[in-house]
Amino acid sequence: MAEKTGPKWEGKTSVELKGATADQVWPFFEDFCNIHQWFPILETCYQVEGEPGKPGLVRYCASKPKPSSDGTGGNIINWAKEKLIMINLVERCLSYEVIENNMGFNPYTATFKVLPVNGDGAGDQKGCKIEWSFVCDPMEGWKLEDINSSRNSILQFVANKMEQALFRKVSSNDGLFDPTLTSPEYTNGSAYLARSAPGSLETGMLRLFTPSNWNRGTARE
Repeated sequence: MAEKTGPKWEGKTSVELKGATADQVWPFFEDFCNIHQWFPILETCYQVEGEPGKPGLVRYCASKPKPSSDGTGGNIINWAKEKLIMINLVERCLSYEVIENNMGFNPYTATFKVLPVNGDGAGDQKGCKIEWSFVCDPMEGWKLEDINSSRNSILQFVANKMEQALFRKVSSNDGLFDPTLTSPEYTNGSAYLARSAPGSLETGMLRLFTPSNWNRGTARE
């Protein structure tokens, strides 16, 4: 089969966090196989192969089930396997590529960067910016502006959730986050999960970012 030719689709979106440093936010992205804790449409993410923190690490991500539009009464789950191809701890950036999926990404490569807004992002210098860029072949059923719009909204949600997790109470029994703590439970993103209210924005975004043509997933009773 001949390879696809023609122009690639490219896009980049960014969001600033006023009250968090780059050093505080970067560990959430470095924790490559727990990204579902922050993304609104993901239900699960786990390691498939490779070594944590090194290129070659592969994660499996799957969406929350959504009703199928084929009239069978089943549910659709969109999924992807993503491979870490570059990670730079000093520059706080990583790139990954989609190697398998059921959503029409072929090929798709993306990069996350966490950039300091003031100073070097360490110490008491507050403020950072998250950048999310991608390159892919044109996707059936999508427009480039739709992809850019969806990623902008997703990144806004991710940034808000991370900021809440850093600076608000995780539960009624926990104290405020102390940025001086360095134990594993605080440097791992799983320690910062914020509570979402029932019927929150997350539910609406699940509908918004799963277009009707994305019914290629696995049906589940």
